[in-house]
Amino acid sequence: MKKVGTYILRIILFVNIAVLVLLLISAYSSYFPPAKFPVLSCFGLAYMVFFIVNLLFLLFWVFAKPLYAIAPLAGIILTWGAFRLSFPINFGGGDGTGALHILSYNVMGLCKQKPHKDGDRNAVLDYVAGSGADIVCMQEYILSGNKAFLTEDDVLRELDMYPYHAVVSLNYSGNPNQLACFSKYPILSAERIPYDSDNNGSAVFTLSVHGDTVVVINNHLESNKLTAADKAAYESLVDSPSAERIKDNLFTLLGKLADAAAIRAVQARAVRAVIEEHLHQPLIVCGDFNDGPLSYAHRVLNEDLQDAFTRRGRGMGISYNENKFFFRIDNILVNDAWEVVSCKVDDTIKDSDHYPITAELRLEE
Repeated sequence: MKKVGTYILRIILFVNIAVLVLLLISAYSSYFPPAKFPVLSCFGLAYMVFFIVNLLFLLFWVFAKPLYAIAPLAGIILTWGAFRLSFPINFGGGDGTGALHILSYNVMGLCKQKPHKDGDRNAVLDYVAGSGADIVCMQEYILSGNKAFLTEDDVLRELDMYPYHAVVSLNYSGNPNQLACFSKYPILSAERIPYDSDNNGSAVFTLSVHGDTVVVINNHLESNKLTAADKAAYESLVDSPSAERIKDNLFTLLGKLADAAAIRAVQARAVRAVIEEHLHQPLIVCGDFNDGPLSYAHRVLNEDLQDAFTRRGRGMGISYNENKFFFRIDNILVNDAWEVVSCKVDDTIKDSDHYPITAELRLEE
C-alpha cells in the first residue's frame, strides 16, 4: 500500500512539473517573437491560471511531502516578475496635488455614436466630461455627420473644459476610426505613426505643459478580429471546459490570437522607434494594446518605461468588460521623467466594451 501511495505522489509530482514548465513558458512568453513562435507567444494570457494551479500544488506538497514543495516554490520565485506585471499589489499612494491627471479610454465609437440629449445622455461622453482629467486620449473615436447620432459639435460642446483637441484619422480603406487627444494644455502637433493596418493605428501628440514639452503616444494596436461566434465559443470554453470544446474551439482561437499578435509585433516595433526618439522628453504611451501585460507588444513598448498600473495599481486591472476576456489590455506607460502617483482601471462604467484607465503623474525635479 505504501508503494501505491509513493507511486501516486510521483504521478502528482510529474503533473506539477508539467504545470511548472507551462508556467515558465507563459511567464516568459513575451520573449517569443510571434512570427516565429505564434502559439508560444500567446501563453502569457494563461499565466494567472498556471500560477494559481502551481500555488495549489505548493499548498498540497507542504502538507503531503514538504520536500516536493521545492518545485512549485521555485516556479513562483522564477516568475515573480511576471506575477508583478499581471497582478501588482500596491497599497496607499502618493498625494495627487499638482499631478497631471491622464485618462485613456477606448470609447467604442463613443458608445456607437449614441446621441447626447437631455433625458437620454451619452454616458461615455458624460464620463469623460466629468473625469477631471487634464489630458484625455480616446481610441475608436468615431463620430457622425448625421444629427440623429453623435456629432462633432455635440462632443466639442460637452467637452468645452478642454480648449485644445486634435484628432488623427486612421483612414485606411475609408475606415472612420480615429484617435483623439483632448487637453487643458496647448497641443503643438499631432501626427500618425506610419504602419500598415486596416482599422488600427498610433499617433504622436506633442503638448506644452507648464513650459515643458510633453509627448503623448496614443495607440490602438491590432485587434484580434474575433467574430461573434468566436467569442461565444470562448465563453462556452470558460464556462464549461471539456475535451470536445478544447478540440473544437481552443486551437482555432489560438490561431487567430497568434495571427493578430504577429501583426501587433510589427506595429509595436514601429511605435518603439518613435519612443526612442523621445526618451529625453517627458513621455506618455497609452491606449488599447489589444494584448496582455505578458505579451511581446507590451514588452517592446514598455522597455525602459514604467507601467503605471504595475507601479501603483492593484489586482489584475481587467480593462475589457465583455465575453469573459479577463485581461488588462489598456495601458499607461511613462518614462523616468515622471513619478507615478496613482493608477487605476475604473470598472464603474460599462457603456463601452473597455473600462477607462487613469493615472496621476508628477514631473520629477
